[in-house]
Amino acid sequence: IVSEFDREHGKDVVAVDSEEKVQKLASYGVRAVTVSEELLSFVEQEKGSFEAIVEKHRQRPTQSHTRSSLVGHELRILERCETLVSNATDTRIVASVVDFPSDDTCGRLVSESGAIQVARKILCDLSETLATLVHEAAHKITGAGDGDLRHVACIEEIWKKIFVATSSEVA
Repeated sequence: IVSEFDREHGKDVVAVDSEEKVQKLASYGVRAVTVSEELLSFVEQEKGSFEAIVEKHRQRPTQSHTRSSLVGHELRILERCETLVSNATDTRIVASVVDFPSDDTCGRLVSESGAIQVARKILCDLSETLATLVHEAAHKITGAGDGDLRHVACIEEIWKKIFVATSSEVA
């Protein structure tokens, strides 16, 4: 049944149950067609649910930026944050700068390569950039997902080391 769907519509086309979902996927550059609930259940079993497909594409960058294309303050903030996190983790943290299709995505760890990506839009905000790099570095170090206790503990440890390193008072 799914092979027939792929032949008729194309292998990269997603089956959905509403025009609203067709439009949502189109905003990520994904083609979709509305199908019956019966066909949808077969296609979803093989290709994944609408929600999983949206999540996958929501975090896929739409554009990459070179460091030379960054404005002065963007580059200074990024490099300062990379240095703070690298020193706190004893791991060289270097992020690539991208645009994400979703406004609520600030960064991600590319699991296949271990690369950290940050959204260009946050580079005007030191605290947001630092928080994002801390969060993504914790993923990189632990290999754990959001909410996992190892990930949370690593975030706390990184913040503690950054605080100690930048504190002007000695305890």
